[in-house]
Amino acid sequence: MAEPKDVLDEAYELYDAAHIEEALDLVRPLLSRQGALQHEQRLSLLRLVGRCSLELGDYERARQAFDAAARIAPDLDRLDLAVTLFYLCRFDEAEMLLETLPIYPEIEGEVYWYRGLLAERRADFERADSLFRRAARLDAKRFIVPQRIEENEVRDVYDSVLEEFPPDMRSAAIEVPVLIEDLPSDEVLEDSAGRLHPLILGLYSGIPLDRKSTMAPAPEVDRIILFRRNIAKISHSREDLQRELRQTLIHEIGHHFGLSDEELEDRGRWHRPRTVLSVLWVLFVLSIRGHGPSRFPLGFVVGRPGVPRRLGGAGVEREADDGGGIEDRLASRRPMAEEGGRRE
Repeated sequence: MAEPKDVLDEAYELYDAAHIEEALDLVRPLLSRQGALQHEQRLSLLRLVGRCSLELGDYERARQAFDAAARIAPDLDRLDLAVTLFYLCRFDEAEMLLETLPIYPEIEGEVYWYRGLLAERRADFERADSLFRRAARLDAKRFIVPQRIEENEVRDVYDSVLEEFPPDMRSAAIEVPVLIEDLPSDEVLEDSAGRLHPLILGLYSGIPLDRKSTMAPAPEVDRIILFRRNIAKISHSREDLQRELRQTLIHEIGHHFGLSDEELEDRGRWHRPRTVLSVLWVLFVLSIRGHGPSRFPLGFVVGRPGVPRRLGGAGVEREADDGGGIEDRLASRRPMAEEGGRRE
């Protein structure tokens, strides 16, 4: 069996190259041998498991790993734990940790960034943008000051996406109202029971066309919600902003026609949107053979900036409420201090 040091070195190389699952698989055997590891090796193992789990969206496991690391090294940098608490929507605890962290150059930009995210959650956008600017001055490639997304800009992108659809498909897509919010509300995050995180870009709420029944009324109106400040935080330019709006809209419309996140990725969601539109057309034809869309057209709805909308008690994934629910598209997870941070 390889030496623990060699295993950890190889696992960190995989992690730095964004091979997150491979890195975690490599160190799993060490988890059952922690008692035999040297202090520094155990600490290194726990931090790696925490960071891999954070990247993979297993936030509770990440919290457990970082907690365990802090117990064996009380003076350990707690930034990883603060970030994990943010993704777990434990905002007060995350802020308390961030406010007490000693700031040194390696983590300074990231501390300002997450303080800005927490200020956003309080709707203190002026304070948030000030903190984002401080982070961006330290590393403009990793940290972005959100641009303002105007409602008419979203409408223009929405109209251009619909123009690419065949007429019948366009009629079905336009039945789904598109709402604009600054950020996902606390209610949305709480109702998700941990399945959504604060940086999601958009949501589809409703029952996809291929699962609708004309015999049973839908429990709630289908809708797409775009979270414009989250979209702006991953857009370096107006061109990036337009592209992200377009991709998010196509992604969420894809959920309305019955595509899962995995299918959207597999069919060229990121780089070949026209391929996705072709697939959506096939799904639309199949869905209307049995019953056809039956909703009254609702068109495009724009919410007032900063006003949260309660989505009700619907489930947040397809399997959570007999195939309806809400689908999410995830933004970047944590902006990694190392190269190779991933985006899902």
